[in-house]
Amino acid sequence: GKAFITGDGVNKPKGLVTYPTVLNSAWTWGNLGHIVTGVAGAFPAASPGDKILDLIYAAKAPYRANGSFLMNRATQAAVRKMK
Repeated sequence: GKAFITGDGVNKPKGLVTYPTVLNSAWTWGNLGHIVTGVAGAFPAASPGDKILDLIYAAKAPYRANGSFLMNRATQAAVRKMK
């Protein structure tokens, strides 16, 4: 499983974190788009769930239906506690 996250693509898959990241609005093939939360390493204090919705609807409709999230347990706990 580690190779799918950090692999270099040599005799193993290229990991997710090895791709260049760009703002989702500037996404191009070969890059990994991201949504800015406005808070380094966290969700904003006000309306944090809005960023999850932004992330969901950033994907084009054909990909949204079968999309899933990849996150560690601490992030999953923070998301599940959002009201």
